Parts: sequence; C-alpha cells; structure tokens
Amino acid sequence: MTKKRKSRLSKEAQLRSFVIKTLRRASLFWGPRNECLRKARVERGLYMCASCKACVSKKELRVDHKITVIPLSGFDSFDGIIRRLFCEEEGLQALCVRCHDIKTEQEDKVRGVYREGYISTEDVE
Repeated sequence: MTKKRKSRLSKEAQLRSFVIKTLRRASLFWGPRNECLRKARVERGLYMCASCKACVSKKELRVDHKITVIPLSGFDSFDGIIRRLFCEEEGLQALCVRCHDIKTEQEDKVRGVYREGYISTEDVE
C-alpha cells in the first residue's frame, strides 16, 4: 500500500486556482477585450503597445488589466475577481510582452511585500 502524497495546496486553494484559471480562459472571449485589441491594431498584423508605443505582432501582445484581477494584497472574493476580470474596455490595455513582464514583475514584488507582512492593505490601496 502506498502513502498518499500530501498536496502542497489545500483543497480550498486548489479549487480557487481551478476556478480562477477557468474564468481567465473564458475572459478570452469577452467583447471589451477584443475591442481593446481592435483599437490597438495599427495595420494588418501590427499592434501598438499602450506603454512604449512600439509596434509588435499579435503574438507579442498581451491584453492587460489596468487594475489587477487578483488584488496585490491577495485573494479577496470571487465576486471581486469576476468584476475586475470582466471589466469594460477602459480597464484594459494592450501591452507588448516586454512591458507586460515589467508590470507583472513590479506587481509580484508588491505581493511579496504583502506576504512578508511589511505593509498593510491600507498603505497601498
């Protein structure tokens, strides 16, 4: 008889992760997201990054939420995540992979600070 491997994530965390990934996949078909892409289009096959104004292929473009889907302080509620994920076009921006990676890295650093407990949610938001 083999021992069951303990999961690194609790059942609740696994469920939360699964639901969020499923919602993100569904958001690919959200109308305002596609409108954001359409407005970023410069010409066939080229799109302009909202941050650095570089023209890149669609493969090198990401639709980014101006307000993070998962708050920097961590999970709050599914209602909040759904509201931020399925936002209107004004809450979205088209970024090249480079600019998106920079923005994501900065957000991850802030998340790390929250996890370390150095600042509270009132300090940032």
